[in-house]
Amino acid sequence: MSRISQAFAAWRDVPSDRVFSLWVLGERREAFEAAAPFVEAVQAAQGRLRVILTGPEALRGWLAERFPQAAVHRAPPSFGLAIRRFLSRANLRGVLALDNAGPEPAVLAAALAHGLPLIAARSSVLAPPARNDVVREAALSLDLAVTPVSDAVARLGVTIARDHKLLRQSDRRHFTPSALALAATRGGFGRTLVGWRLRRIDDAGALFEELGRPDTILCLGNGPSSEDPRLKDLAYDALFRVNRSWATRGFLTRPDMIFTASKTAMAEAGDAILGLRSEASELRLVRARTFDPRRGPARFARADLISAALTAYDWGPFRPTNGATMLAVATALKPRRLVVAGIDMFSHPAGAYPGDAATPNAFAPAHDPEAERDFLLSLFEAYDGELVILGDVLREAWEARRARGGGKRLPPGDDAA
Repeated sequence: MSRISQAFAAWRDVPSDRVFSLWVLGERREAFEAAAPFVEAVQAAQGRLRVILTGPEALRGWLAERFPQAAVHRAPPSFGLAIRRFLSRANLRGVLALDNAGPEPAVLAAALAHGLPLIAARSSVLAPPARNDVVREAALSLDLAVTPVSDAVARLGVTIARDHKLLRQSDRRHFTPSALALAATRGGFGRTLVGWRLRRIDDAGALFEELGRPDTILCLGNGPSSEDPRLKDLAYDALFRVNRSWATRGFLTRPDMIFTASKTAMAEAGDAILGLRSEASELRLVRARTFDPRRGPARFARADLISAALTAYDWGPFRPTNGATMLAVATALKPRRLVVAGIDMFSHPAGAYPGDAATPNAFAPAHDPEAERDFLLSLFEAYDGELVILGDVLREAWEARRARGGGKRLPPGDDAA
């Protein structure tokens, strides 16, 4: 088989969807067998994480039979296009090398440049030692021979939750077009120079004015309650949405502000203000919009600079969802009335998203359900306006918090309109 054919075979059947992946590499059947309790526990603990197994050709049939819940694939060869497509389509959160296994040097370099953590795992006491390059680059070392499975799974969860993605080397320099355009938005003559293509909104007061001083803000997450029929006739002054999955649903598709880290969502946001959470997202916006003549000008605001709550909260190794970021900004703007729907905490009986039966109803590895819930409820406690929550999961959590002595009583759900 030619290198190009091998490259195609390596990634053509890797699904590209809303599920994340952990890539586990091994060379020996004994290593996979010894690691089986750990692999199965990872699959049970991480509902939104697919395990991709790669090993010698002779083991592929056995791997598929031994690990029916995992995906078994060829590893991509050291061929640039194949590596990039594999890493992109697999939506990886980490690469785990069992014993003396590991990616080809070019694949390892690409994975590290992609911001993926490398995990070195010893499967048993008699296992051969890890490769030197794997040991050198590993973000985490696990000894599955002596570490309890639950502890190993927890340590892996923390590692893949962290944001290991680094800015591209060119963007770390201060004189690239993207970095210069972004720096110009911060003030002075540069702000005037780039303002026709890229405009920064500096603080909560400026954002409130840009939105037209909204009296009622409607915040929609992407859960099933984001299409609650009561929303159809709801009066609001500003609509906040998250990412872009709602765009083809035909329901409340003209947001005033979109919270995202997705380059695609940024490119297709139209004239909506973009809510970003990091400098990496700002640079992504510049690349997606500023230098593309097909796209209109962009306005953006840094959520972490508008809402002090985002940075004050102790997220540990995790980070807030875009939905939590949206609500942090909305409460910081202090509207008289705040209506929240679609924040179903991946616990809605209808599934993760409206009309989507395939995506696991679980948080992504980067987010912690307990931290997310606690943060949202703390925002509601500090909010002084009228709060309306559509969606039983979040509403019941808030009522339980209120019953324990925190916060205000909610109006009945039927009062949303």
